[in-house]
Amino acid sequence: MSAPPAPEEEAVRAPVEATARKQPALVAGLRSLVPYAVAFVIFVGLGVADPRFMLNWSPGLVLLLAVVWAIPALWRRWRRRR
Repeated sequence: MSAPPAPEEEAVRAPVEATARKQPALVAGLRSLVPYAVAFVIFVGLGVADPRFMLNWSPGLVLLLAVVWAIPALWRRWRRRR
């Protein structure tokens, strides 16, 4: 029969276990930011290539909707068909 863990050992183990439980939520949260980061990089790249692109808000909105909403929706539909 094993002895119960020492209080010091329990104090160290509790935060580690709590962090391990929170990681999937953290990964899911970061994964939801990826499309926005991709849209940002594309927008800045297009703005460097043609500065007029950065001065108009409508292409930025279209790009954001395409990268964050339309492309993932089409990707999910395509993967469902396979």
